[in-house]
Amino acid sequence: MGSVAQVCSRVEPMRFRRQLPLDLTGDHGELLALIESTTLSQGQDTVSWLLEENGNYSVKSMYARLSRGATIAHFKDVWAAKIPLKIRIFSWQLVLDRLPSSSNILSRHGPGNGKCALCGELETADHIFFGCSLARFA
Repeated sequence: MGSVAQVCSRVEPMRFRRQLPLDLTGDHGELLALIESTTLSQGQDTVSWLLEENGNYSVKSMYARLSRGATIAHFKDVWAAKIPLKIRIFSWQLVLDRLPSSSNILSRHGPGNGKCALCGELETADHIFFGCSLARFA
């Protein structure tokens, strides 16, 4: 690939072998904006871990940072619950919207149009279990 300076000075846009999922295109745009706003300086690069005062990486600091996330902290009880593993995994996938909903299948270039078969709205896991007005009465 090349150095950061080479990548930032490219004229043509970066291309991927596969199309980014729709939910990641915003993150990609934010990353590009961050790269464009970066000022490069001459000299030797240094690596520093911002989660530790001394700049050194530690598993403890990474775990503490990840544990602060709402999803992980919220699911500690689910992972510890005395329920079958398949239900824990299903619940985790439901919250992360990784179930095979029509929109997820479409984003992976599968068959379908991404719409709910009952009401015609965008079919996400949230829509299937909580949002579809017709599914509640069917």
